[in-house]
Amino acid sequence: MSEIPENRALPVSEMGAMTPAERRRYMVDSVRARIRALMENNGLNRSTLARRAGLERSTVSQLLSERSARLPSVETLGQISESFHVSMDWLLGRRALPDDGISVMDTQTTITSGEGPSYSPISQWYLDARGYKIRYVPSNLPDLLKNRRVTRHEYSRLEDMTTPEAQDYQEVRLNYQRQPDTDMECCLSMQTMRLFAAGSGLWEGLSVSDRAEQLRDMARLTRDLYPSFRWFLFEGRRQFVPPMTIFGIQRVAFYIGRSFLVLNNPEQVRHFIRQFDGLIRDATHSPTEVPDYLLRLADSLDSDSH
Repeated sequence: MSEIPENRALPVSEMGAMTPAERRRYMVDSVRARIRALMENNGLNRSTLARRAGLERSTVSQLLSERSARLPSVETLGQISESFHVSMDWLLGRRALPDDGISVMDTQTTITSGEGPSYSPISQWYLDARGYKIRYVPSNLPDLLKNRRVTRHEYSRLEDMTTPEAQDYQEVRLNYQRQPDTDMECCLSMQTMRLFAAGSGLWEGLSVSDRAEQLRDMARLTRDLYPSFRWFLFEGRRQFVPPMTIFGIQRVAFYIGRSFLVLNNPEQVRHFIRQFDGLIRDATHSPTEVPDYLLRLADSLDSDSH
């Protein structure tokens, strides 16, 4: 492939310093410039590009329009990426070369250390995904909703992160979610919430009053953060999905103890997006219903304690 016009890529640190609007504008402009380059280098017009990528011609016209400020969908970027054997990071201006000189399939799975304060790789992945939807299946309670008593209980016996570091991380996550242009969906099984309410498993030894307080805190925050944070509950006996976070269109990360298993292949990311969206379709409780469910659990604890 010949040299790509406007073949620029900003370092992650520079993109992280942008405002959400600036980052979105940069990525929209990059997608437009690089699609034009693909058309020029392959001798395509809008119609032939649409046929090759399996897109509607109107979609291609919107992508190339100078007036458009919308980022393309995951599916659209994925179809272009696969049709022309270029990475989505390149289309978005995050890489200077279409494949960084390395086979795309050779760079799609990585294992990244998760040790250290604030789980630094995850913090950066959240910044990278600003402007995109984040899909989140926590391993227990959603980190950003935990209060200090629960955090202290969960991390007091772990070596991976001290209690103050865990509390700082929770505060960072909560502050992030309160920023404009953030969008997160969270799915958790009802069984996990019942285990927490019962003080079983990880929460064995946590007092009834602390559990009730945490349930009420989560109900309040879930209402306060809506609609940028939307929490769904599903029936865990009918469906299983591993704890994971899907960061926009860039990656899906699975926490595996002290490390993260990270998948970057577009088709793999889309597979887990579809799996996540299936949980939402079959959810037993919608985001507007979850707070009331949590409060009912808290009320039942109060009743049992008297």
